[in-house]
Amino acid sequence: MRLDLFLKRTGLLKHRTVAKETCDRGEIRVDGTKAKASKDISPGSLIELELPRELLEIRIKGLPDRNYKRGEGEAFYEVVSRSERGLF
Repeated sequence: MRLDLFLKRTGLLKHRTVAKETCDRGEIRVDGTKAKASKDISPGSLIELELPRELLEIRIKGLPDRNYKRGEGEAFYEVVSRSERGLF
C-alpha cells in the first residue's frame, strides 16, 4: 500500500495531498529514510511523522481496506513514541 493512502485511510492525515506535501518537505520517514508519498509500506514498517504539534513514531500492524476516522484507524498501527513540539 502507498504511504499517502495509508496515512489518509487511518486518519493520521486528512487528505492524500497533505500527505504528499508533508513527504515532499521531508517530514515523513519510513524505516529511517525520507519517504516519498508513493513509498510502498507493509506491516512492521516504522513511520516517523513530524506533525505541526507533535513528533509521532508508529509501527504498522495492518493495512486498512477503507477510510477510518483517527480513533478507528488506530487499530492498524501502534504508537512507539510521541513527543510534543514546542510552539513559539
